[in-house]
Parts: sequence; C-alpha cells; structure tokens
Amino acid sequence: MKRIAELRPTPATAIACLALFVSLGGVSYGVATGTIDSREIQDETVQTQDIRDETVQGQDIRDETVQHFDVAKDSLRSGNLRNDSIRTQDLRNNEIRGLDIRNSTIRGIEVALDSLDGSDIFEPGLAQVPSAANADTLDGLNSTEFMRATPAPTAPQSFKQTARVASGGPPPQFEVDPMGYVHLLGTSRASGKAAAPLVVLPRRARPASVRRFAVYSDPARGRPAATLVKVEPDGDVRLVGRSAAGDKISLDGIVFHAGG
Repeated sequence: MKRIAELRPTPATAIACLALFVSLGGVSYGVATGTIDSREIQDETVQTQDIRDETVQGQDIRDETVQHFDVAKDSLRSGNLRNDSIRTQDLRNNEIRGLDIRNSTIRGIEVALDSLDGSDIFEPGLAQVPSAANADTLDGLNSTEFMRATPAPTAPQSFKQTARVASGGPPPQFEVDPMGYVHLLGTSRASGKAAAPLVVLPRRARPASVRRFAVYSDPARGRPAATLVKVEPDGDVRLVGRSAAGDKISLDGIVFHAGG
C-alpha cells in the first residue's frame, strides 16, 4: 500500500498540470482559428510599427472608434483617403483653413451655390480677371477723357439791324452756346405788318429748317395769351397769324440747334 501511495501525484503537481493544460488550450484555440480579437490584446501594447503596411483597412475599424487625437500629426495624406470618404459633416467648423489646402485643388464645381459670401473671400488676394482688364477704361481711356467739358458762359448779343424794342421790356438778344445751340431772349414789339419779321438772325445762328415755338404775347389790346413764332432758315423770326402794332412778343424759351 505504501508503494501505491508514493505513485499518486501531489496536489501541487495536479494544479501545475491543470494550469499547463489551460494555457496550451488557449494558444491552440487562437492558432486554430487564426484570429485574435481586441479582448485578447492588452491596451496600448500594439503600436503602429507592429502593424504591416496596408494590413488595416477602413472596414477593419469600427465606426467612431478612431478620432483625430488617435492619429499622429502629418501621418495622414490625401493619398491615404479614398475618394468621397470624407464629407462635410465629418469635419468640425474651422478645422480646415486656407493653408491646409494645396493650390488649385478646389474648383468652382466643388463649392455649393450661395455657400460663400464676401466675408469668406480675402479680397487683397484676388487678382484681376483677364476679361475685365479694360473694365475701368473704355478703349484704353479713363472716364475723364469722355467727360463733357462745362461750356463757358457766353454773353448775349444784340441784333445788328434795328430791332423793335418793346417799352418796359428787355431788348431782343441771342446767344450761341459752345454746343451750337441758339438761345433767343428778350421782348420784341410787333409792327402789325405780316411781312415784317420781329428780328433777323445772323447766318451762324440760323436753323437748317423752319422751327415753330409757342411764346408769350402781351397784346396792346386784350388779355395776354400764347402765340406762335416761326424761325426760318434765312434768319427771319416771324409771328404766325395776325398781330397788332405794339403787341409785345417774348422771345424767351426759343432754343434750337444752329444749322440743323
């Protein structure tokens, strides 16, 4: 009986064998399945250098498990990202600035309509549009080249021939402004004869065709009224219709272009 008792394992031996079987069983399970999940890896024991290039892809990472502070600075480039894999809602406001974008990488078709206003554009950085190179000029000339000069004031001139001056009124006169327009002013006195003109204009102040104007008439008898006056190409300024001697005819407001 004593020899049989000596052949029995001690409690320590039994516990050691049990631990060996458990450890070998776990390793054999991992080797058999070929996979080790995150529960079998201690935190912070696997680093970037422990992973072979191109062995971890997007589908290997659970959504929202990698955040920006999990990625080393400058470790991701545009070549590491699949097209259309990053959307606007994936970016926090003010995370991407102008210096983060390479020149000529964003085109107009990539910007939503009405998403940019003046406050989003750095105006000093804008260059002149080639098609607008002449926008501030016209045929190479600036606006001052096309401004109409202010006409110099001209003094009214009296008629050379004797004009019938109406008593109590300004004498008949005319002036030609720098633009070639003739202005009549003053008051003439009608003679009562149809053939007699009120005044005769000099050659440089005559119209190219007959011009008619309504003017103010203060007859010697009766009430003031409007009457017609015509200016002829020969320079005669005549009343249209009858008039009585002494009627006062105002020439103010008669304006026409000389020669046409």
